[in-house]
Amino acid sequence: MRQNTTPDPAALPTEPDDDADVAVTEATATLLIGDFTTVCSNCKKPTPLHGVTRHTDITGWNNKPGGGCGARFVNTDALDRPLSAARLKELRPDLPVRDIPDTPNS
Repeated sequence: MRQNTTPDPAALPTEPDDDADVAVTEATATLLIGDFTTVCSNCKKPTPLHGVTRHTDITGWNNKPGGGCGARFVNTDALDRPLSAARLKELRPDLPVRDIPDTPNS
């Protein structure tokens, strides 16, 4: 006689409900541009100026595969000294310049 080896469905572990709404957030960052370096505002690590839409960490002269926090760049700003909006737009025409609201005088 052959025994049934199929487990009882009630004894199986349950899966999360596929119909449940899952909130997925995306990390975004400002591309901070300086005279000699460009960094990610999210993790403050260096990143290439051109050819990237997400943060890819670079060390030395070679790109480090898988490096960086992966944040998507949504705008640009100056890193260490004032750069004009026109210069930032010239360096990365695909990204808007970060709009910093005026602080009220106290």
